[in-house]
Amino acid sequence: MKSKRSIQPKKIHPGTYPLSGLLKCPQCGSVMVQGNSSQKYKYYQCNKNKSSGKSACSSNLIKKNYAEEYVLEAVLSQINTLNLSPLLQAITISNLNSNLVSLEDEVKILKKALEKVEKKIIDLYKLFNAEDEDERISTETFTLLVKEAEKEKKRDQQRLNELNERIALQKDLNLSQNINFVVDDFISFYQLISDEDKKLLFHNLIKEIHITKGSTTKERKIKEIIYHFLPENMNTLLSA
Repeated sequence: MKSKRSIQPKKIHPGTYPLSGLLKCPQCGSVMVQGNSSQKYKYYQCNKNKSSGKSACSSNLIKKNYAEEYVLEAVLSQINTLNLSPLLQAITISNLNSNLVSLEDEVKILKKALEKVEKKIIDLYKLFNAEDEDERISTETFTLLVKEAEKEKKRDQQRLNELNERIALQKDLNLSQNINFVVDDFISFYQLISDEDKKLLFHNLIKEIHITKGSTTKERKIKEIIYHFLPENMNTLLSA
């Protein structure tokens, strides 16, 4: 006799939800996350409701497209209000310089390692061709040790080449042009970056987002966006 199986409807999570963890439930204050949406209707949902049910909190759904478009416009407005290019360039140059120092230090270490392995190979050839039989190593031992040394040399040389390419790219990078593109055409930049980077961008700029209470999804709107920075503090920093 065949056992009966209950068929559970599949939960569909189309697309990505970059505002997950930023939106706050207007009822309980917990974060809002990706809702159990369909291909047509997409929402953010109270996490407490999603994980524990309606006894914990209501779903307090807010439309995904509305929330993301509103927040993107608000971020764009902040960027247009502030002259961020000089600050972004200064921060980026500082980070790149720090990274360059780290890369150049690794290059020095690899060069020393390559010198050491090259000397090791020369020494192995000397031992293999030694006149004194007591010092001479066998063909089998010589072949094995040289093979290991050549493998190590190849690995270090490949890594050294990669590092030199990265250093050259960073030194030739047109920071001013790239940063101006991000600031002046933020929408195009936003559309170019990956879904994961979109989420990272919002989370780096925004601390939390409050929404209004409402008895229906249509009634719920973005109430306030709290940034990790205050516009007045940014202006002070930029004028310093």
